[in-house]
Amino acid sequence: MKVTHQENDSEIIYVQRADLEFLYAIHYPIPESITARLLTSPISNDTNKESDFFVFWRVEEINFFKNLDCIIDFQEFIDTSNSEIEEQAQKLYAQVEVITSTFNQMDEKSRINSLAMRQQHDCLAYQLDCLSKLYQLRLNNQEITIPKILEKKLII
Repeated sequence: MKVTHQENDSEIIYVQRADLEFLYAIHYPIPESITARLLTSPISNDTNKESDFFVFWRVEEINFFKNLDCIIDFQEFIDTSNSEIEEQAQKLYAQVEVITSTFNQMDEKSRINSLAMRQQHDCLAYQLDCLSKLYQLRLNNQEITIPKILEKKLII
């Protein structure tokens, strides 16, 4: 999940460690400054990585995350109705199905040369999974973890 925030006339963005690790794991093309922050960050003993956020303030990093659909935007999520979320999930699932079918019908050589298609599939599936988890938290009236610094600043 990502959370964009205005602070002292500057825009900053918080991104969960789990999201960064996912992008890194699928070899998604991440700006070097972001990869460096992830790889040099301390390792945590806390198994709840969903509560671990990185803050980014460089314009190119903020733009990268704002344009990255596979990480759910917290503000968009809370501003969306349940029926709109269900509709969005159905669209994501349909896209995953199309890519899966297309990929599975390709010959082996084409599959080997289709890293971008695999990344797109993985991003859509990841977005669908995260959306589903957040939606379940909402339906069960459970708290959604956001950066502690924002807990009092954001109205949920």
